[in-house]
Amino acid sequence: MDFFVCVNRLGNRITKRRRCVTKAGANHRVNKGESMSCFKQHYDGILTNKNNKMSAPSYYSKLEAPHYQQSLQFCCITLNESNKIRLIGGPPELASHLRTGINRSWPGKISAEQNYFGAHEFKMLGKPWLGSGPEHVPARRLALEIVRVMVKQGWNLVQSVDVSRKEMDKDSMFFETVDPNSVTGLDLQNVD
Repeated sequence: MDFFVCVNRLGNRITKRRRCVTKAGANHRVNKGESMSCFKQHYDGILTNKNNKMSAPSYYSKLEAPHYQQSLQFCCITLNESNKIRLIGGPPELASHLRTGINRSWPGKISAEQNYFGAHEFKMLGKPWLGSGPEHVPARRLALEIVRVMVKQGWNLVQSVDVSRKEMDKDSMFFETVDPNSVTGLDLQNVD
């Protein structure tokens, strides 16, 4: 099987049927053996075995394993539609702490709470997730308060991503139970 590799960019992955332009401007076709020998020359820390499979360097086995708590847990808080917060996968006592934080930081307070397919959902008066208008500053305070409450309860923000394809749904914040060292703020703008 033929492989196409780019010889002027050392970080590229060797893949099937990939064409890259070299410094001279021409495509080079090489076989798998040539590409693996080129790879071995440039990356001495990453080794290949007899079957040309990737394996970790030998010094990896001497590294100390990272320390994690025995009962590592994950949960997610989603910002939905224009005025909803959902706690997914968290312990039930987190809902009461979040309720207190929301009421402390959001001037409109909570209008309703419900179980949404296993998630605890808070519906707020007003529209904090629009990101504009007179509620944009309190909305940022609310988002920061959510993270602050989670940190006080021993949850660390791992990542905030938009995993929903719905237009009115916003970010999802993923938390894990570890000892946090610092808190990061977030901004609810549509553009960077």
